[in-house]
This record gives sequence, structure tokens and C-alpha cells, in this order.
Amino acid sequence: AGPPVAAAGGWLLPHSADTVFSAVNRLLADEVELYWLRAADGDGPAGEIFIPADATTPEKLYAVADELHLPVTPLDAAPAGEAFHVNPVRVGLFKPWRASMDEGWTRFVLEGADFDTRSLHNADVQDGSFASEVDVILLPDIEPSIISKGEHSSERARSWSTPLPPEFSGGIGEDGIKHVKQWVHDGGTVVAMNRSTEWVIKTFGLPVDNALAKVNRDEFSCPGSMLRLEVDTSHPLGYGMQAEEAAYFKSSPAFRTRIPDARFERTVVARYPSDRRDILVSGYLEGGKRLERRAAVVELKVGKGRVVLIGFRPQNRAQPHRTFKLLFNSLMLAGLEEVELQ
Repeated sequence: AGPPVAAAGGWLLPHSADTVFSAVNRLLADEVELYWLRAADGDGPAGEIFIPADATTPEKLYAVADELHLPVTPLDAAPAGEAFHVNPVRVGLFKPWRASMDEGWTRFVLEGADFDTRSLHNADVQDGSFASEVDVILLPDIEPSIISKGEHSSERARSWSTPLPPEFSGGIGEDGIKHVKQWVHDGGTVVAMNRSTEWVIKTFGLPVDNALAKVNRDEFSCPGSMLRLEVDTSHPLGYGMQAEEAAYFKSSPAFRTRIPDARFERTVVARYPSDRRDILVSGYLEGGKRLERRAAVVELKVGKGRVVLIGFRPQNRAQPHRTFKLLFNSLMLAGLEEVELQ
């Protein structure tokens, strides 16, 4: 970032930088005021991060930026127009007692980006105590029956699973489901990845289904490949991303959405290309036609809250850095307030 530069109009940080969320979370923890711009100052992309001149000192800002190798753009005049005021978010990462490798990798990635992350166990959801402790619930790639019942859905998988003590059995149960549904209707945010999206779709009765749910392996196979995404970069979930990105797809869902009724508002943020020949970036894909124009990331308003469905693992084993931003943006939605900068 270079030596500290005072700026009468404040500073901009690029939403596209890989380390920008560490900076955002550290600045928010230090109670620094900041915004995401709907249309960046000048000709920059939507979502650039604006810090007013009186929100912090150049020394503090540049110290964070230098550590994270993050460019800072000083401004002669503060930008005006539509923006999102950003508030810190408390992330409740669901941690089932049936050990989840994806939960561990997710926690590793979030801690690396300085998110305020705490584990949510079955009991935290069953008694509703999570409601005052988190702003967003994040469901890693977990089989839906483990979330609800604490056990695998197939008899074969259950046969080799070690029985758990009673206090660690049963999933979140019906009480937990009721608490989560009410919390979202009251303004909470749930973000689900890969297999967990099935649980969210069923729980909230969303106008979405998995187009691959009843397709056998002879008709479709993608056991671990990079697929092309078309991203709406004007939507907050797509801020900092390119119009085309690559996502890691492994036995994942592909969403077919329907026109929602009055209970929901639906936005498709990322989808697969309309021609199967453009979908595969690297790896193996059989039956790619079934992915043509299917949704990969969907945001739905539910009551006063929202759910975000990410139909793949954007943080898979801390490797696909380009799609980390989809996850991070999803979590920050819970802390965004629409404002007009003067």
C-alpha cells in the first residue's frame, strides 16, 4: 500500500482483492465505519469498499493494508450515491456431532479471513439460544438427515457409523427446525453449501429444486471438476468477482427455480452457461447438457430474512480462492444496510 496518505475524500479498497475481507473484518472490529458502493467512484466496478476520511487514521489503515498486501486508493472527494453501510457479522457455523470434514475446512477458511465465527451444536439450535448470539447461520456441506436427525439417511451408512451417546444424538430435531424458520422470518440469514441446500429448500418450502436429484450416474457424472460460472457482478453476492469464474463441482446440485409466490423473492446470482460445451473448465463431465442454464447460486428473501443457496463447495479444502468471495459476500449480507451517501 505504500506510505500512509491522508485523503480529504477518504479511501477505497478493491473488493476484488483476495485479502480484502481480512481487512474489512479487522477494521470493523476496530469500529471503523465503512461502506460497499453500489457504483464505485469513477469507472470502477460495483462493490468497492469506501472508508470515510474521519473513520480512521491513515497510519491505522495503511498498517492493515501493508500487512495484507492490499492496495489503497486515496480520494480527493467522497463518493455520493447508493451504498451499503457494513456492520460486523457474527457467524454461527453449524457443527454436527457426526464429524464433518467440510465443517473443519470452512472454519479454517473463515478464521483465515478474520470472521467472528462460533460453533453451533444441536443443543444451541434446539433451545433457540443461537438467535441472540449470531447474525448468520452457515451450513457446510452436510447430509440433510444429519442436520435434522443426527444420522445418515442410508441404512448402509448407518451400519458402519458408531452410535453416539444420547446427549450427542438426534440432530436439531423439530424444535430446532421451528426456531431456525422463525429466526429467518424475523430477519435472520441462512447460508447453505452443496448438500445442505437440500435441507434448506425442504425446510422453507422454497421454489427451487435440484434438477439432478433423480438422475443416475449413467446420465450425469461430475466427480470433482472445475465448471464455468456466469456471475451477476452487480449483485452484492457477486461483488469483487469476474463475470466468468470457475467453481469446484463434485456430485453437487444444480438448481431449477420457479416463479415464487408472495412469500419469497428470488434472485439467481450465478448460473452455468447455456451451451454444455462451455461448461467444463478442467476435469471430467458427462451429461453436461443437464447443467445448461441451471442456477448455481440463488438468494431468496423469506419474510424479513433471507437464505442463500450455494450449489457447490466454494471453500473446498481451502483451495478455490476465486469462489471464497461468494461465501464471504453471502455472510456479509447479514450486516448490510442500504444508505444514500451525500
